[in-house]
Amino acid sequence: MGGVYNGEGGRCHRADVPCPLAVKVELEEPVQHTYSLDTHKGIFIHTLSSASATATQSLYSHRHYPNLMVMEILLERQVTSQEPVTVKLVSSFTPQSKDIRFEAGPDYRGGRHIFDSLYVRLYFLIITIKQSLSLLKKYAVLQGLKFPWESAVSGREVCPEDIYGQQEIHINGDVTLAFRHYLYLTEDLSMFREGLGSEVIYGVADYWVSRVTWKPEDQKYHLDGVMPPDEYYYNVNDSVYTNTVANLQFAVELAELLQHPAPKEWQAVAEYIKIPFDEEHQYHPEYDGYIKGHPVKQADTVLLGYPLGLPMSPEVRRNDLEAYEPVTNPHGPAMTWGMFAIGWLELGEAEKAQLLLEKCFNNIQGPFQVWSESSDGSGAVNFLTGMGGFLQAVLFGYTGFRLVLNPGNKHFGVFSPQCVHSDTKLHIVVLYPRVQKDCLAFSPLLPNDVCELCVRGVNYLGSQMDWLLRKEEVCIILREQEGSPGNTKPCNLQVVLKASGTKIPLTPGKAQVQTCSLNMQLFRASFIHENNLIVSVLIRNKHVSQYSKKK
Repeated sequence: MGGVYNGEGGRCHRADVPCPLAVKVELEEPVQHTYSLDTHKGIFIHTLSSASATATQSLYSHRHYPNLMVMEILLERQVTSQEPVTVKLVSSFTPQSKDIRFEAGPDYRGGRHIFDSLYVRLYFLIITIKQSLSLLKKYAVLQGLKFPWESAVSGREVCPEDIYGQQEIHINGDVTLAFRHYLYLTEDLSMFREGLGSEVIYGVADYWVSRVTWKPEDQKYHLDGVMPPDEYYYNVNDSVYTNTVANLQFAVELAELLQHPAPKEWQAVAEYIKIPFDEEHQYHPEYDGYIKGHPVKQADTVLLGYPLGLPMSPEVRRNDLEAYEPVTNPHGPAMTWGMFAIGWLELGEAEKAQLLLEKCFNNIQGPFQVWSESSDGSGAVNFLTGMGGFLQAVLFGYTGFRLVLNPGNKHFGVFSPQCVHSDTKLHIVVLYPRVQKDCLAFSPLLPNDVCELCVRGVNYLGSQMDWLLRKEEVCIILREQEGSPGNTKPCNLQVVLKASGTKIPLTPGKAQVQTCSLNMQLFRASFIHENNLIVSVLIRNKHVSQYSKKK
C-alpha cells in the first residue's frame, strides 16, 4: 500500500507505489475548497468554487471492475460567458518505482495491513481473524502460535521497530479474548470444530506455556521482558494487563467442550501466573516495579475491569482509575478516555464519565472529521482504534452490557456474593462455579444531558434485539427471525430483574417495557437456580437486569 510501511522485522520503509490518480486540480481564479466523503456510495469529492465556475473532482472504485479506480472531473459554469475556463491537472506520476517493476501479469489482489486494535473488538474482527488464520507463522525459539504486532498479507511481523513485535505480546491474549467472547455470545462451535479457531486457541496456549518462567521463591509463573499497552515502558516484568489477558483457562474449557486432551501445563499456568497487586494501596501496579504516580501513555491497567473483566471490589476499581487518570498523557492515543469513562460508569458516576468521553472529540480532525491517534493530529490517521474506544464507551458504558465470564483462576481469589456500597451504585462480586455463557448482564446509566439511547440489532444466542434505554425505563424488542447465522439455534430468552427475581419472557415481535424502580433500598444479589446461573451487578435506584437462557 502506497506510503505504508511494508516489509519484515524492522527492515522496512514506506512503500513507493506510484498512483496516477494523485492529481491536484487547480483553477486560475481564486477558489474556495470543500471536501466530502460519501461513505454510502464510496465517493471522495473535492470541490473548487470560483465566481465563474465550479470544478468537482470525484474519486471512486469502478462499479464493475473493483480493482480499477476512477477519477472524474465535472466543470460547471456559474455565469453565462464565452470565455474559456481553464482547469489544470497537476500530477507527478511516472510509471517508475524502487519497489515495483512494471510488467504485464495477472490481476493483483491486494493484501491487508493488520494492526493491533484492542479497543475496537467489535466482533467483525473475528471475520478478519478467521480469514487470516492460515497466515499465522510458527516461531522457532518458542512453541505454539504468536500473532504479529503489525502484519501484512504474509502474516509475518512488519512493524518498523523490532521491539514492539518482540515485547507487545499481549496481542495474543487480545485475539483469544475475542474468540472467547464470540463463543459466549453465539454458542457457535463450528468455528472451533470445522474452522481453525481451536488451532488458534491451543497454539496461543502453547506459546504462553513456553514464554512464562516459573520462580520457586513465590511459586508463580512470570512473563518477563515485555512491553505493556502503555508504550512508555519496555523490557518490564509482569505487566498486569499482559498477565491477565494471557488467560489459558479458556483453552482448558474449550478443550473440554471439544473433548481434546489439554496439557496439564495449561491449567497450571492459568492458576499460578502472577497478577501484580499492591496490598497497601489496594490497587494494581502497571507492572512489577511500577512506581505509583509515574506518567503513562494510555489506558492500560484500567482495562482490567473492562474489557478483561478481572474481578475486583469497587474500591479497587476506583483506586485504579484514580491512580492512573491524573498521570495519563492528556494528548495521548484517542481510545484512552473512552476506557476511563467505562470505568466511571461502572461505579455509577455518569457525569464524570461524560467529561472524560468528551475528551475523545479532541482527536477528530477536520475537514473530514477523521480520527487521529493524538489530539494534536499527529500519529496514525483514520485511527480505527480510537473510533473503537469511543464506540465501546457508548455501547458498553451507557448500557452496561457485559458477558458474565468466569475467571476460573485461583489467583483471582475466591469471592462470595457481597454488596459494597459506593456513592450511587452497588457492585456484586461473585466467583462463578464454571464457564458462564448463559447470561448477558445490563446495567443502563445515562448522563443528565442524554435522555435516551437506542441500540439496534444486539445479537445474543441466535436472536436479535433492539433496546431503548431511558432514565426510568428499558424497552426491549426481540426481533422475529426465520434463521440464525452459523450453527447457532435461537434460544428462548427471558429478562430477570435482580431486585425481585421476576422473570419476564421475551416474545418475538412484541415490545417488553420495564419501569425502573426509584426506591432507595440497597438490594443484595441472590442466586437463581433451576439451571439459570447468576448476574453480578446491581445499581442504586434501578433494577439491574440480565438475559438468561430459559432451559
